[in-house]
Amino acid sequence: MTRRLLLLLCLASPVLVQAQQASIAGVILSDDNRPIARAVVTISGPALRPSIVTMTDANGRFTVSGLPPGQFILSASKPPHLTMAYGQATPGRGAGVPVSLGDGQQLAGLTWKLPRGATITGTVRDDSGQPMREIPIVLMQYRVVNDRRSLTNVTCCVWPLTESDGTYRVAGIVPGDYIVSAIPSGSYVFIPSGPFSGGAEARSIDPAEMQWALRQVGDARGGGVNAGPPTQPAADPPPGRTVAYARVYYPGTIDESAATTLSLRAGEERQGIDLLMKLEPTARIAGRIVGPDGQTPTSISLSRGGATSTGPSLAAGTFSLANQPSGRHTLTARAAGPLWGSVDVDLRGEDVLDVVLRLERGITLAGRVVFEPPETGATPEASRARITLRPPTPLARPVAAGADGSFLVSGPDPGSYRLTATLAAPAAGAAAAAPSGVAAGVDNSGSWVLKSAMWNGRDIADVAFDVRPGDTLTDVVVTFTSRTTELSGTLMDAAGRPAPGFHVAIFPTDPLLWVAGSRRMPTPARAATDGKFRFVGLPAGTYHAVALTNVDPTDFSDAAFLKQLAGAALTITLGAGEKKVQDLKFSSR
Repeated sequence: MTRRLLLLLCLASPVLVQAQQASIAGVILSDDNRPIARAVVTISGPALRPSIVTMTDANGRFTVSGLPPGQFILSASKPPHLTMAYGQATPGRGAGVPVSLGDGQQLAGLTWKLPRGATITGTVRDDSGQPMREIPIVLMQYRVVNDRRSLTNVTCCVWPLTESDGTYRVAGIVPGDYIVSAIPSGSYVFIPSGPFSGGAEARSIDPAEMQWALRQVGDARGGGVNAGPPTQPAADPPPGRTVAYARVYYPGTIDESAATTLSLRAGEERQGIDLLMKLEPTARIAGRIVGPDGQTPTSISLSRGGATSTGPSLAAGTFSLANQPSGRHTLTARAAGPLWGSVDVDLRGEDVLDVVLRLERGITLAGRVVFEPPETGATPEASRARITLRPPTPLARPVAAGADGSFLVSGPDPGSYRLTATLAAPAAGAAAAAPSGVAAGVDNSGSWVLKSAMWNGRDIADVAFDVRPGDTLTDVVVTFTSRTTELSGTLMDAAGRPAPGFHVAIFPTDPLLWVAGSRRMPTPARAATDGKFRFVGLPAGTYHAVALTNVDPTDFSDAAFLKQLAGAALTITLGAGEKKVQDLKFSSR
């Protein structure tokens, strides 16, 4: 990967302004410089609750008045064009350039373009060439989710269903690399995504079974064209093997690693993306679930491939999974207690009906939430605290602390985790996702931040810890502080002029703390139109600071890339609760 690295140097101090109303005006254009009428323009920022929404006139122009001073993000949308923020370099990637307004400033002349989305068309057919109707077409991309790279469904556009002739059309696609997939559903017999879905079983019919059926029909009618002397009734032939349709990836494989990647440009229309869906051999997995004492637990759930179900037969401790494809299947069961168990089953086209899934004592993590005494104001209610293990698992979702600050995380799968904690808003609901420049763990108001999560002398908010079946972690102390750090400044070019649009990235100097998405690696902040940037809620420590022309979030999971950045970075130290102004300037070397 190639990035333009900029060596940054310390310079001066910020300028304070007084609050007066301001305005923004601009024009929205298409790729061919035509004005886009009735485009929806949204202006958002910390000083605006809610955001302001306006619409362009026949000449593509808009004006918004009565704005307070501050920084704002502007975005525009109108189908079939793609949504774009002002200053955004690539559709669907990165952030726009924040627009800074001073006291009563009348800012005009903002102009940006909305490209058209890409389009793909094709047909889905079965292996006999017949069209398949009402089949969902889903686009996928490889992304890092919960610290893992995986193929993920994307939501750039509406997922269409194939027409009665099997054709489909997907429009409004953001430029990029995609995997196209088709999911069997509806009246088709299909391989389920979860343990207990998929409907009835279907079986293949071989020539011998067809001949047997024709003889039965002929005997019932008293003979046929090819009828010979009466014969004794033939024994029923063995049933054919079960088959079902599976999710297929372009051009026609059920193996996602063998799928062909489509690279789409803005406005491109790609035709002939046809998919062939075949009946795949399946088998049944059946068995029983027993607890540590040999008894059937209550409230059992069973999962396979990330999908979880309670299933109608689990109350009796038995399960039966139809239409399962060949390969290795990991079945995981959970029950109150907590109890946990897992077993691997290898299917080779034959039913496996004697699986015993044994549960053992599950994992628990208990502790308490504390607050450092604030210098001013009141301490939040402990019940606002939300404790989460990363990456999440089906039974390791956020848990709320009690009124006394105690919490219990019960039933996570064995594995490696970090602990994160946030404060929910005073009203019901979880804390909002952190915007660019705001560290994970900062509450909605920005006044309280996770300071540490200590267990056995380690801060498990920063360093992963491993848990095994039966482990019980106690005395975890989660501490929040109101001494929130802030790092702000102005990014300038070698001549001392503001350098808007560049991305300022902050990450720890210690490679052991290079965990993408953690509180020490906030989303890069884009320098505003006046060059200003700001990070809130970073834990105390020593950090690298660099400026980049472009940002790909997946790069920050790459230690080699971060090592490359570190060689051209400025080092900044933040103390507990420190408000540091650190202006940055491109080196002239």
